[in-house]
Amino acid sequence: MLRVPPTIDKSAKGPKTSEVGSDVVSVVVDSLGERVSSQIHRFVIVSVDDTRVKACPVVTYSGRGTMDPSCVAAEHAVIYLSGTSPMPFEGEVKKGMDRDPIEVEPVDNGVTLQPASRIRFGRTYTIDRDVEVKEIGLVIPEHMERVIRYWGEEQGGVE
Repeated sequence: MLRVPPTIDKSAKGPKTSEVGSDVVSVVVDSLGERVSSQIHRFVIVSVDDTRVKACPVVTYSGRGTMDPSCVAAEHAVIYLSGTSPMPFEGEVKKGMDRDPIEVEPVDNGVTLQPASRIRFGRTYTIDRDVEVKEIGLVIPEHMERVIRYWGEEQGGVE
């Protein structure tokens, strides 16, 4: 099954505008006077081995979806929660985001995804399996093959 876990990233100097699709948990000043932030990043796991997983990020591009000028729309698909409707923004399909949306069944009623949430198949992160994550949902069975296919297409056909 494909899981959608968020992970926490603690970074120096506070949140960056490039860290799109993240929820800032806190920003504090450390003992050296540097700003340090914690952010929650969401991912869809696409591959699992004994010690690591490969995962594609869920991004929002500051609420703009793939309409962000720096974004390659064709690498993305809308990701949405069961019980809500997948809504591409005006212009996203014309810009190249033509993949079918991916539905996630949340683990509980408190889980939310922003309407601008997009899964970016063109970027893969390797995450150690011992990293603490909080599961927020599962890709529905009918969309699991779609996720793997889209990811494989962006990896040059490698799955």
